[in-house]
Amino acid sequence: YRIDSQNLREQLKIILAMESFEYVINKLNMNEEQVNLIIDGSNDIEQIYDNPINEIFNRYVCSEIIFTMKFSFCYSMEYIDIFGLLYEINFDWDQIPMKEIDLIRKYDSNVKDEMSVLFHNMRKEYILAGQDKLAQSPINLFFVGVSLHNQDIYIKVKAFNSEVLLSVIKKIEEKIQNYNSQIKCNHESYQITSLENLGFPVKKQSPSSIQNAFLEDTLKPQYKGLLLHMLNSLETKGYLTYEDLNKEVGGKKIRNYQQLNRHFCQYLKLNVENKFVLIHQEVPRDFKEVEKNAVFSFSARMYQYYLSDWLEDFFFKLLDKFNQENTKYQIVRILRNYEFVFAEGKKRELDFIFEVRKDWTRRVVAVDCKKTISKGTINKVKKKTKSNILGTEYYNLIDVYLNAGYFLGKNNKFIEQFDSNGILWEVIANGKVEKDMISFNAICYIDFKDKLLLILDYIFSN
Repeated sequence: YRIDSQNLREQLKIILAMESFEYVINKLNMNEEQVNLIIDGSNDIEQIYDNPINEIFNRYVCSEIIFTMKFSFCYSMEYIDIFGLLYEINFDWDQIPMKEIDLIRKYDSNVKDEMSVLFHNMRKEYILAGQDKLAQSPINLFFVGVSLHNQDIYIKVKAFNSEVLLSVIKKIEEKIQNYNSQIKCNHESYQITSLENLGFPVKKQSPSSIQNAFLEDTLKPQYKGLLLHMLNSLETKGYLTYEDLNKEVGGKKIRNYQQLNRHFCQYLKLNVENKFVLIHQEVPRDFKEVEKNAVFSFSARMYQYYLSDWLEDFFFKLLDKFNQENTKYQIVRILRNYEFVFAEGKKRELDFIFEVRKDWTRRVVAVDCKKTISKGTINKVKKKTKSNILGTEYYNLIDVYLNAGYFLGKNNKFIEQFDSNGILWEVIANGKVEKDMISFNAICYIDFKDKLLLILDYIFSN
């Protein structure tokens, strides 16, 4: 007895003739009085819909947001089973689902402005209305449309702000997953889809073959200590000296690692009146002068790549390897090199955003890549995040913010804030909105993997 051929009132009469009164009460999460109201045709039932719908018509209909979910069962479901699951979710539900055609006939058909109709674009057999009383927004009304097609359930959610919509989506997904873990979720993430619509890709050049060779060498674990020393010299001085190359790492002088040294060019450093330095790509004939004045650095194009794109490429490669090898968490979508407009005048570029899943549970993580993780760099990220994201209606599209760096600042008081695993855990807030901001540095894949696993364990436990 699927509820798809008659209105709910008549169908309930049929079900009651076949099942006990207690069965219906339990399935629909109603009390006896509410079921009797439905069967008796009381006008009080229709009044449930009149008040919130009229409120929406008057003020909020122009800002509706819609998202469709699809779930595949391994067996057939009845409408009454789906309603029973939905009513178990902690929302203030109206106590009766109504057929969409009846709602269209009653409300939409009398609306002159086609842009103000509520139900024509739902296109689902039955519609439930509810309110999310825990939402910070005063506009907490939403509608859930349900249709069954063989073993597939289509659920369309309509709300009037992003906060309520996302809350309804997550709670429906969690309820259905807990009901039966064998059910398949066949729809995209609302968060990542919305972010994609809010942003636009920032064009960046792909690394050349020479730049890519440098990137690949920086990913090799056997070079991590060497590279840390060499790149640190570049960061502090802009070049390496013979003295730097003669230092031993792992029992071998750095100058003997030709695989790494090939990325550096030899230059001649000249001091001019002790005021500034000129570097020429020439080498004097006198060997003593070479030892004294020769330095090693990147070519101009390699330096540009190192300053602008290398770190992002480095962490992207580490994340890709993590996704290939890890079985506990699955990274399903990555948005890379996007600039987002969360509100007028509120732009924010993020190096990449990824959606990660554990079973059905989803989290969206934003990553800022910073060469050095320091108090100063983190404070700048906090300021931009608070004003340009957390202060907008789309604050809930991103669950967690990560700052990933190669070097770690040398301020002892700052370093003491990190835990024993080398991770800094903080919470950033804008008014009542709070989000986790987690910072760490990594110079190789093992370091990155160990820290990211700890971070994901924390994210999915909260």
